[in-house]
Amino acid sequence: MFVCFASANRDATRFSDAERFDIHRTIEQHLGFGWGPHVCIGRPLARLGMRIAVEELLPRLGDYELLLERAERTRNPTLRGYQALPIRF
Repeated sequence: MFVCFASANRDATRFSDAERFDIHRTIEQHLGFGWGPHVCIGRPLARLGMRIAVEELLPRLGDYELLLERAERTRNPTLRGYQALPIRF
């Protein structure tokens, strides 16, 4: 058995356009913090921290651009992400 965290919440049978990032998508059972008896006790604090970051920090950064041509993806079989993601302000 192999757990691939990168596939969490990308199930095309549960989400329309599952591969597209949609910040407004409603996810009832997000797998990032567990579910049921295994739910993360720090989930509300983590969500609050992210909400503050998005609502307060991003508008203060001004105009920015992701330099995707210089981005470097991770080479990890279990997690998706970037090793480097340059930003221009």
